[in-house]
Amino acid sequence: MEKGSLEERVLELEKTVEKQKKRFQRIRDLMITEPEVFGFDDMAQHNFKQLLDLGLCVTINSDDPAYFGGYLTENYLAAQQALDLSRDDLYRVTRNSFEATFLEPAEKNKLIAELDGFMKS
Repeated sequence: MEKGSLEERVLELEKTVEKQKKRFQRIRDLMITEPEVFGFDDMAQHNFKQLLDLGLCVTINSDDPAYFGGYLTENYLAAQQALDLSRDDLYRVTRNSFEATFLEPAEKNKLIAELDGFMKS
């Protein structure tokens, strides 16, 4: 394989994705108020779903909603509609949010158990 070839870059990208998944570090927040911050004209063009499908830790959040608009529920609804997120996608995003917090492990586990119980109902 030639150094710098497409194949080499793809393999390096795959390694980077695998490392990121093992770290479970949050890599992307999605907010409806500023898709252009991430280089997209509107949310339907956002790569959020592809990142989620790769198993990366992506979350949906709000940032000072009283000032910028876009409360958390609004952001979830807008993301679901624009990106055609499934129930399972929304579960994974919500679970990612709990996993990415700075809460103590016991508190995280309690919240995740509540989420799992809700999803089973």
